Amino acid sequence: MALAENVFLYLVDGSPSCWRVTITLEEKNLSNYKRKHVDFRKQEQKSDDILKLNPRGQVPIFTHGKIVINESLATIQYLEETFEDRGNKLLPTKSTEKAKVLQRMIEALNLHRRTEDAVYYAIKTEPKDFNQGYLGKLKCSVLEEVELWENYLQQANSNESYLAGDNFSLADIAFFPYFAFLVHHGLFMEDYPNLNSYYTLMCKRPSIQTTWPSFWKLKDNNSVIPRSFFTPNNHVAD
Repeated sequence: MALAENVFLYLVDGSPSCWRVTITLEEKNLSNYKRKHVDFRKQEQKSDDILKLNPRGQVPIFTHGKIVINESLATIQYLEETFEDRGNKLLPTKSTEKAKVLQRMIEALNLHRRTEDAVYYAIKTEPKDFNQGYLGKLKCSVLEEVELWENYLQQANSNESYLAGDNFSLADIAFFPYFAFLVHHGLFMEDYPNLNSYYTLMCKRPSIQTTWPSFWKLKDNNSVIPRSFFTPNNHVAD
């Protein structure tokens, strides 16, 4: 069995991509890993230590001995395969079931990218260049993607509580942090009854509760994105 002592994670609290990795580490009973929180406001992601590991200056950065992985989906799959005999099984053995998990895991990148497109436009565009109509289109793209996942759950068999079947898997770890980010920033859950039930189920899972971003728990966390960012206009209180 591979040892966990050499596991190290560079992360940002509140980052959905980093959260994927911390959830997986909990699921694999590797909670004693070493970590360093990177402060973007101090531009620590551009430090020499970070850039040596990831020239893109992005997190999460996961290391296991001499192995360095800079992509969250690659990291969670590596953890499952390297520590498959430890903790909870997150990837089925049967090929058809594994294929569905991997498909949903990679498919979750669509929500990831659409969410980041909207957020990054809002926080990085100069006021003189800001186009509210364009931002509206980016947000609509996010909601269209959410609707697709709502339909996936609607079409699932009654015993399939999770995204790729009746068992929690890497697919859920890939998807949930970005969906939770939308909920945290105003997604109107009553519009999505199946995802609402799924969200409630996921929030009860110990690995989710243990790793919930502490930054999100703060009443005033000085976030650059308002809590109502993804609330549709017709649901915004007068």
